[in-house]
Amino acid sequence: MAAKPWEFSISCDSSELGTAVKLALVCGPWGSGTSVVAGQLTRIGVLGVGPYLRTNDPLTPNSYESIPFREIILRYSDELTISLKPHMPGAVQSSIRQFRRWIAREKKRSRDHHDWIFFKYPLAVLFIPEICEIFKTKLIYVERPLAAIEQTRRRRHWPPHLGAAGAVLIYQQMSAVRERHNYPIMIVRYEELLEDPLGHARGLASLTGLNPTRAELDQAAEFVRKPRPACGSGNLRRRGA
Repeated sequence: MAAKPWEFSISCDSSELGTAVKLALVCGPWGSGTSVVAGQLTRIGVLGVGPYLRTNDPLTPNSYESIPFREIILRYSDELTISLKPHMPGAVQSSIRQFRRWIAREKKRSRDHHDWIFFKYPLAVLFIPEICEIFKTKLIYVERPLAAIEQTRRRRHWPPHLGAAGAVLIYQQMSAVRERHNYPIMIVRYEELLEDPLGHARGLASLTGLNPTRAELDQAAEFVRKPRPACGSGNLRRRGA
């Protein structure tokens, strides 16, 4: 099988690996509202790395899960059991570092000037320290009651590990990271996001230091109020995708 573009060994100079690649990592289980948060991020000026995984849910057809990032995470973890696969020490960091180099090169090639990118995939919580080692990262923890998460899973007809059963493990890992590390974390409670989408859009802007226009903030709020099929499949796309 041919290597993907982000899997090639890439040599970059210091300008390509500069501080421009800052990461907002959206953390939370399936059905917790992470796609809504990711949709807000795109609308206030945070760059997505596409293509994105599509879902069978008409309410959230765009998962905002970067397929290249997801493939890296699944190389070292198992989605069914929400656990790590055996791997060599440093292997995860090496893969993420290589992916970061690809992103930096693509940003330079396309003359993109976004300061921030985001990733979102539930299993990424298993590798938060490794990700934070490679990227200048701020974490966004999305919280929702387990009963509501399970109700969403049943509506989607998804397997059990994509509902409350998996959410328990994801939230345990998120809690452990919070206790052991001092990473910057923004807590988003899904019910509060629905009640005040504009306030949360402003909070995301404050977290990233961005200065979106009022129109962009309104678009981010409207995305929460009236979910609809998300436009686009990512701002940075692999070639040929």
